[in-house]
Amino acid sequence: MHISESIHIFPWTSPDANNCTTFFIDGPKRILVDPGLTRHFHRIQRGLEDLHVALSDIDYIVLTHLHPDHFEAIQAFRSWATPLLFHQRDWELIREMEPWLKENTDLRMDDLAPHHFLVQGPFPDPEVDIEILHTPGHSPGSITLFIPKTSALITGDALFKDGVGRTDLPGGNGDHLKTSIKRLAKIPAGLILPGHGEIIQGREAVIANFERIQSHWFPFI
Repeated sequence: MHISESIHIFPWTSPDANNCTTFFIDGPKRILVDPGLTRHFHRIQRGLEDLHVALSDIDYIVLTHLHPDHFEAIQAFRSWATPLLFHQRDWELIREMEPWLKENTDLRMDDLAPHHFLVQGPFPDPEVDIEILHTPGHSPGSITLFIPKTSALITGDALFKDGVGRTDLPGGNGDHLKTSIKRLAKIPAGLILPGHGEIIQGREAVIANFERIQSHWFPFI
């Protein structure tokens, strides 16, 4: 799905299986955000091929957080050693969970070893106009990407349309999530691209969604 001149979305809409929505950012550098689960990655590969983009053309893989439904398919990029970027706090968490990772996925820790840790501030490549926001709560290293050119926020599982990410998983923290959402609400975004569910378009709709989340969900986080 074409969202803007530079942002393409591969939404996951199946009610019967878990997986995340994947985003492709086209520009001076090509970035794939959250490739999802390996068993469903063929649809992402086909979608990229429709855009005349091969896996070897991807310059960076960015993970909003280290939950398998967002990262497992990174093994499709083993042949090219595509740079992998995410926040250090989630690397610390996944290293603690290495036995679970080995038992439940085909990944090795070497597959997840980052080429660069993302931190609050500009994207580490100066050719890429993206701001990294550290938005912990769903996980300690959750990040959100703000793309100024399109006023878009790629939020991972920090928030959704009329919902928020779980905080009962390892590393989750309700107070941190509320703080993160309050910070995101101050960003002049006109487009919310969450890791699951519907996108939110238009500044008024974005503001209304933040208001509903704070009034309806904050008492339960």
